[in-house]
Amino acid sequence: MDIALPEREDEEQKPKTLPWALPKILIYGGSSVEIILYETFKQMGLKDECLIPSTYNIFGFKSSSTRSMGEVTMEIRVGKILTLTTFCVIDMISPYTTIFGRFWVQGIKGVASTYHQSLRFPTPDGITEIIGDLGEEKYCYNMDEQNELVKIGTLLRIKEEEKLVQVLNEYSDVFAWKMKDFPGIDPGVCWHNLKINPKYKPMRQRMRKVAPEYHEAIQNELNKMESSGVIREVQYPIWISNMVIVLKNNGGARICVEFSDLNKACPKDNFPLPNIDQLVEATSGYGLLSLMDEYSGYNQIPLAEEDQENTAFFTPRGLYCYTKISLGLKMLVRHTIEWWKRCLITGYIRP
Repeated sequence: MDIALPEREDEEQKPKTLPWALPKILIYGGSSVEIILYETFKQMGLKDECLIPSTYNIFGFKSSSTRSMGEVTMEIRVGKILTLTTFCVIDMISPYTTIFGRFWVQGIKGVASTYHQSLRFPTPDGITEIIGDLGEEKYCYNMDEQNELVKIGTLLRIKEEEKLVQVLNEYSDVFAWKMKDFPGIDPGVCWHNLKINPKYKPMRQRMRKVAPEYHEAIQNELNKMESSGVIREVQYPIWISNMVIVLKNNGGARICVEFSDLNKACPKDNFPLPNIDQLVEATSGYGLLSLMDEYSGYNQIPLAEEDQENTAFFTPRGLYCYTKISLGLKMLVRHTIEWWKRCLITGYIRP
């Protein structure tokens, strides 16, 4: 499959654009638009001046809403079939270089088979078949499913970039790509205790109903949290709270819990916030500063076993409690800030 910019009558004096043969092309009948990655666009030697501005977003791509950088029309040659196809240019990370949707497949009168990993379409010489590479397909699927991709700074020197990429590849197994990959923190190092005042009477909030359209998203989130050990099922708790559903942009749901009654029974912690100037000064003398995101950092700090059942909350399928710290609990910020303040100031992070 060759891709080239179309020739125009007013550009006869310019050298003819050479075609590009692109690997890792996804033919997806569920897509209503043809997509080319911005990284691929730049590797083809094209400039942003070739883009036609577009004002719409693409929904469902990578489970989110994505703004198109613009459109570009190119010639697609498959065998003896030549078509003019308009691509949306998307700036995001993907194992694929290009995605062809159902309109392109219909344009060449093709029939795609996911089971056979092939595409058939008529040509003047008869029926032509394109067979996908099963090895590349499996690799792209795994990369897209796991999303094991890392962005690095664009202003790095060439040698620094090469060393950084080498280190990331060498130690890729230490990164947690999913919640179930979290090893958690050893309770001997850090753990959280609620310190509930025994004078307070345990409260069981009245169960609130959840709209049926949220049930599927709630089930998926509960399965993910339970499989990763963040929550567990519980029976006969004395404290029960209601969950609050916060919808994400990708259609999923974030489960929060209203711990207002429980927090009233917990003492207020007066641990001071860190001195920003002191933390900044602690980073002086270091060659590089990592801004890696602490994904679900709170969910890695264990909760004291005797306090776990006190964090119980209602769900459509039963009662669950947290085994790790949850957002909304009192004294939560203290343990996180104190730990990182100790790391920066006392030298746990070495040059």
